[in-house]
Amino acid sequence: MVGESGDKYDIDTEESGPGEQNQPFRSKEALPDKKPTNATRMRRRREQRPDSAEAFQTKDASRPSNDFGDTFSVDVAEKARGNFLITIGYPGSGKSTFHSHLYRMCEEIHHVDPLHASGQPPNSVDPVMESRLNAWRRKYHMREQVDATEMGEANIYEVAFRVTPRTRPSLPLDLRVIEVSGEDLRKLDNSTTGESTAEMPQAIGTLLSDKMLNERNIIVAFMVDPDPDADPIEFLVDGLLSYMKVHGPKRLRKTKFCIIIPKPLQILEALTEYKEQYPDIWARYSKKPTLEAYKAAKDVNGNLASFYLSVFKKNLVQRLKTVAPKGGIMRSQLYLGEIEQQFEEDEGQERPVDVLTTVSYRDAAEIFSFVYEGFISKKLKPGALDKLRGR
Repeated sequence: MVGESGDKYDIDTEESGPGEQNQPFRSKEALPDKKPTNATRMRRRREQRPDSAEAFQTKDASRPSNDFGDTFSVDVAEKARGNFLITIGYPGSGKSTFHSHLYRMCEEIHHVDPLHASGQPPNSVDPVMESRLNAWRRKYHMREQVDATEMGEANIYEVAFRVTPRTRPSLPLDLRVIEVSGEDLRKLDNSTTGESTAEMPQAIGTLLSDKMLNERNIIVAFMVDPDPDADPIEFLVDGLLSYMKVHGPKRLRKTKFCIIIPKPLQILEALTEYKEQYPDIWARYSKKPTLEAYKAAKDVNGNLASFYLSVFKKNLVQRLKTVAPKGGIMRSQLYLGEIEQQFEEDEGQERPVDVLTTVSYRDAAEIFSFVYEGFISKKLKPGALDKLRGR
């Protein structure tokens, strides 16, 4: 991972065994050859939705509450202040997994305290938020992936916590994380006027506006699914930038960005095909002589994210560089650890379940370092990362 200021964020992850151990952590619903991919399901749903300009701008959020009842509403967003990490990606790209993994890393490596939800009194504890975090913890102990979040504005929620690093600087960071489905943020091109409009969840649009400019700090993370059937992340990037250029131009100039690629094995598979089709381009971009050098390594190389983006997403970083502050872009893969397929009984039948047998926090720790520096304006010393060796 490399900051645009020249600071390097690239880092090698822990060692892992060959073959299946390097597989990405997938949901139970996303096992191969069982069901349509998340991208396919999303595309079918989108084809059934209205495509008129009248259906867009900001959407009405007065829909039924989610299972936890903790919808991040417009009223809450109007008064919200603090440090927000907003993660955007298509269904199945790993948003919930990223947030829960980041939270777990903070619990393991640093010191975490509860933080009041937006719109609630300071020092208060939100029992609904605690219920959600407890559900995450139960999944940790089972070494299973957290449940995916349903699409729709009613299911947009906030998780807030205070992280005090165990290494210098030890200034606490009050962090609020929110995820947005790609189904709820799209860019439309008006064929009549040639202008672009963006559909934006109303609460998120309120956060991204120029209101309370000095009382809200925002980092946006884009989850880039390397699945070749996934919809292009560029649609979401363009949608966000189009919206903010109109409704939050001052905010946009202060916003920093993370580009996260969550499935290392699929990156390697994609690069294999690319090498076979375009060997001359491969040779020009590759910092190592062959893909076999990557495969032979027992770890997933930290430069892989930047390499993948330079091959498949050449314009993505350039689009963000036109608006981001200096040093305001980070690229990272997200390697969770070693995966083992086990079987559990479900209604009298056994079904395969991917279980995380060995956890890696290396990439999550690097992403947190970027987030911490972005909000606190101080770099974390590498001591915390040194403790992660062997994990």
